[in-house]
Amino acid sequence: MEQKIKQVDNMAANRFHNGYYGQDIISVSQFDRTKLDYILGVGNEMKILVERFGSADLLQGKILANLFYEPSTRTSSSFMAAMLRLGGQVIPINNVQYSSVTKGES
Repeated sequence: MEQKIKQVDNMAANRFHNGYYGQDIISVSQFDRTKLDYILGVGNEMKILVERFGSADLLQGKILANLFYEPSTRTSSSFMAAMLRLGGQVIPINNVQYSSVTKGES
């Protein structure tokens, strides 16, 4: 068990010096291929972590606003499941007709 914990501690998702700590992702256009490969690699490490331990608290205290402009059951559910498995919380916004988006706000 101790060896597994050491492996998790060495994962890129646990390193604060990677330049992404505390950054918001607004659009995929913020990233080049190298950065996207890095982020997808961290996502894979999180998947492995959850597979090994069932859940994690990497995102404890974090909130994801899950905003979908069109119905998307599978995608919104998978985003929500991932956030919850990593210890975070989700604000689901699935029906934008009741949001400020209808008034033209971005």
